[in-house]
Amino acid sequence: RKEAVLNDPRIQENLKIFIEQQQGSSAFIDLVRAFEFRQFYPQLVDIVLRATDQELSTAALTVLLDKNVHQTLELLLDGDDVDQLATIVNTMSRLRDRRVAGMLEAVLLNRDLPVSIREQAVRGLCSANSKSVVALAEAGRFPKFLKPVAGAALAGTLRVDDRTRAAEFFPMPATKGDITLPQMTELLVYTGNIDNGRKVFEVASCSKCHQVRGSGISFGPDLSEIGDKLSKQGLYESILDPSASVSESFKTVIIALTDGRVVNGFITSETERELIIRSEGGKQTTIDKSRIDERVSTVQSLMPADLLKHMTVDEFIDLVEYLTSLRLR
Repeated sequence: RKEAVLNDPRIQENLKIFIEQQQGSSAFIDLVRAFEFRQFYPQLVDIVLRATDQELSTAALTVLLDKNVHQTLELLLDGDDVDQLATIVNTMSRLRDRRVAGMLEAVLLNRDLPVSIREQAVRGLCSANSKSVVALAEAGRFPKFLKPVAGAALAGTLRVDDRTRAAEFFPMPATKGDITLPQMTELLVYTGNIDNGRKVFEVASCSKCHQVRGSGISFGPDLSEIGDKLSKQGLYESILDPSASVSESFKTVIIALTDGRVVNGFITSETERELIIRSEGGKQTTIDKSRIDERVSTVQSLMPADLLKHMTVDEFIDLVEYLTSLRLR
């Protein structure tokens, strides 16, 4: 059927018109993948850079890699647009695909790039090809200040040998009393105590930023059904390294105002003239855009990265067990 379409100019032209009408959708991505019309590859790049739907941007990037459009991606990574660079590095990091390893390695070694982007490249490389991360450290080429990020990322790997080798070069996350966290393969077989996990949730002040079934402060994501959204491994990883995966709606924005004040948080609403930003504690601030001196987005999560240091291994396991239990009733 595909050959019949490609050999009939009239059908081909009608198909191209139809594909054009599907721009920005999963159907558009599937059709471009199936019929390999190169003229639509720039639109795939646009989806990678602008789609707020993470699954959509990841699917578009996968097609570009499948079609061997590496040069275009490399040019984007060499560009001067920092926001664009951050977006594509984030998408590559979510992909967990060895084909992006070389590009992510180049980003993490680039001293001219912002630290937050290089950190995200480290996370992406750890999931795409953890052996290359260890190889860089072994060769003395891995930046020292990025090693804690690599340690947190590699702590979540299910590859026991890679985690063991990584521990020789990177600081592994430690719990209260400086006790090194067990392998992820071990954590996943433990069953925690849900009731104690609920207490840990309160003691760790999680409720100051998250709501569970209407209780707590609405600042970060609502966790009422988090057990349906993330696997147990995903929950462990999100606490070990909160900045590893930040959704668009919870991307931190830092706004410097003309009166010298600085406001940071998440944008909940934006019009041509003003925006509303939700800050820690759930406080809502309406800002007139004419009063904004500078506006910067960052992939850094506002969730504390050192929560683990304030709990024992058992408490960490109990907390994750409690979060896993939070499902749609």
